[in-house]
Amino acid sequence: MDEYVLIEETIYEKEFSPQMIDALGKEGVRIYKVASAKDVERAVAQEQRLLSGAETRGRELSQDPAVMGHESSRDEAVAGHVCSHAAEAGAALVYSSEMAAAVAGEGLACAAYSDEGNEEASFDGVMYLVTSLEGVDADFFRLIRARHFGRPLHIADTERLEIREFEEADFEVCYAMITSAPEGTVESIPLDSRESCREWFVSYIKTKYAFYDYGYWGAFDREGRLVGACGVEVTDIPAAPCVAADTPEGPDTGACSSSEDRKEGLRVPANELGYMVAPDFRGRGYAVEMVSAVAGFAREKLGFEKLVCRVSGDNVASRKTIEAVIEKDRLS
Repeated sequence: MDEYVLIEETIYEKEFSPQMIDALGKEGVRIYKVASAKDVERAVAQEQRLLSGAETRGRELSQDPAVMGHESSRDEAVAGHVCSHAAEAGAALVYSSEMAAAVAGEGLACAAYSDEGNEEASFDGVMYLVTSLEGVDADFFRLIRARHFGRPLHIADTERLEIREFEEADFEVCYAMITSAPEGTVESIPLDSRESCREWFVSYIKTKYAFYDYGYWGAFDREGRLVGACGVEVTDIPAAPCVAADTPEGPDTGACSSSEDRKEGLRVPANELGYMVAPDFRGRGYAVEMVSAVAGFAREKLGFEKLVCRVSGDNVASRKTIEAVIEKDRLS
């Protein structure tokens, strides 16, 4: 999908480096420098014209029997229908409350940049406020766009899977997987009734993702079937000595402690990686595939240097999965 961003002129002139512009360009993101509400209107109108051209091209391709036998052509034929309005492909970074209002009026996702020069500015309705441009890249604008329009965020692709945030439409298949899980593995999820579980599921999507920008995600095969769930959450675990990731004891959790602390039941926070595979897809290597992808995302995108995986002593399959992921990471 085509993407574009609007950068308020004050930010563009003061803070937006040529390297940041080049990085966005390499991701195929078009950049508009805007200084007024009229500039915002013109940019969105230009994108709407581009979208209309893509839709026209898509209709032409869809009616041409010569191209419909080719997958790449079919993709291009429907590409123009991904967005119904140009605002869905755009996002903005603003500095002033006036520009925030102008962007909101066009329906774009918006983040605001704050420093000592705009301390009095009001950014009502803006979901993200940043005080540094570090990390403001194509992925950041995709994130605020997904949050603004309530769309699931894409996390990673593997050879056989797409990993993304869950959305409300996934409830039924997710409920079937959860209720088939071994006893004791989903204790935090209310399973006394389908409706209570649905309420929890919807609340999780609306609050967990928005607050943390991570959680448990769905892993779907190329046919759109739910293969499993995998993700990262903050939890607390019994304090333990630190050990290296390549030792038989397992990965370093960062939860170092003395033996005396452990005797007293000290618990420490940790980033825990967990996963679940739907019954029809077990024993086919999907666990290693999804866990490896999520561990990589947590390290590269979330900045988590250490993850902990808790495995019960008699769960041989899960232990082998984690060992395989560690080995795969070592060889990559």
